Amino acid sequence: MLDLCLVGAGFIGPLHAANVAAHPGARLAWVVDLNVAAARSLAHKYGARASGALDEALADPRVRAVIICTPP
Repeated sequence: MLDLCLVGAGFIGPLHAANVAAHPGARLAWVVDLNVAAARSLAHKYGARASGALDEALADPRVRAVIICTPP
């Protein structure tokens, strides 16, 4: 199982979170966003943890990949 951290719970983040959740070999472990309420809302939908601080999520040894969903 590949545990992922998704950075950005805004416009495109929920689409990528749904794609991760649909993949049998992947699991959304963390959602990180400066808007912690948005991170919590999206994380709750997929059973992930939420944070406003990326370093907290990256300190989790389960996280093997990061999806960056922030504006250009």
